Amino acid sequence: PHREIDFMQYRGHPIFHNLITDVFSQFDGTMKHKCWKENITALECIEYYGNKRGKKFCRDYFDDREECKRKNIQKLRITAMEKEQNRQ
Repeated sequence: PHREIDFMQYRGHPIFHNLITDVFSQFDGTMKHKCWKENITALECIEYYGNKRGKKFCRDYFDDREECKRKNIQKLRITAMEKEQNRQ
């Protein structure tokens, strides 16, 4: 079961876009984050499809972003490999 995507967590982005907001948006710290590619891809998908349709079409991008941040699947894989190693 997928959790509901909270698009409001991306607050801080301007409501109106103009030259000044576009120029200064590069300084919001997104590029410093280790998962910046996944974050940008997810946000571009939402921008393309819109908030309502994006919840359906962009879910995979947001799941990839969450996996990059939390490493849940990677941790499960490592645990399974350690169990197999201990079994042998």
